[in-house]
This record gives sequence, C-alpha cells and structure tokens, in this order.
Amino acid sequence: MNSRYDKIQEMLEDYKEQLPKPNSEWPQYIRQAVYYIHKNIFNNNLSVGTFKKELNIRDNNFSSRFAFYTGQIPNKYYNSLRVKIAKKILEELNNKVQISELTFYLGYNHVQTFSMVFKAHTGYSPKRWNLDKE
Repeated sequence: MNSRYDKIQEMLEDYKEQLPKPNSEWPQYIRQAVYYIHKNIFNNNLSVGTFKKELNIRDNNFSSRFAFYTGQIPNKYYNSLRVKIAKKILEELNNKVQISELTFYLGYNHVQTFSMVFKAHTGYSPKRWNLDKE
C-alpha cells in the first residue's frame, strides 16, 4: 500500500475527530446538520440540499438559521473546515503532497474549485501556502 496515501488518510480521520462539537443548546436539527457535515466532510456529494433531504429538514430559512448558530452558512461552514484541514496537511507534510491529490481527499471534484475556495479563505493558493507565509 502507498504509505503517503495511508498517512494522509490517517491525518484526515484524526482531523475529522477534532472538528468542533455543536453547542448543546442549539436546536436539534442544527446540531444534526453539523454532525452530518462532520461525518461527511470529505464526501464530494456534500451539499445543503443533500443533508436537508437526508435529515428531513423542511425549513426554508435553514441556511440563515444555521448561520445564526454557527456563524456561517452551511457551504461556507464545511468549506472552511476543509480549508483548515488542508492547511494542517500542507504544513505537516511540508507541501509534499500534490494539490490534485489533496483536492480528491478533501472531497472536491476539481482542483480549480479547491484552489479558489482555499485562496478565498487564506489569501494564498494551496501551492503557495507554506512558501509565501514564511
């Protein structure tokens, strides 16, 4: 087996376990949505529509209610988590991972999408993350 692949998979699972827990005072459906996002964070089919359907959420104002409790609308919430994890992997592996590989591991279908999201959150492209920070 590919040891780099195993290392990245292990790192992803470790980081997934470290994701912030929802506040117990939040409404149950918001907590369920957060747990669903955490469980499926690396799934390339993760979307608001998918988990609303999966969790049987029929709230037309769901995104704004989610943002009220978490500070971000759902898409930004899970993208920010993915970027935080990507930064940790890039730092820990000292940029010795292909961006296309990382894109796949994090659940993005296209390198351009991942790069655009990463840059929007950090101001850096994933490739330049460690290089430009120094």
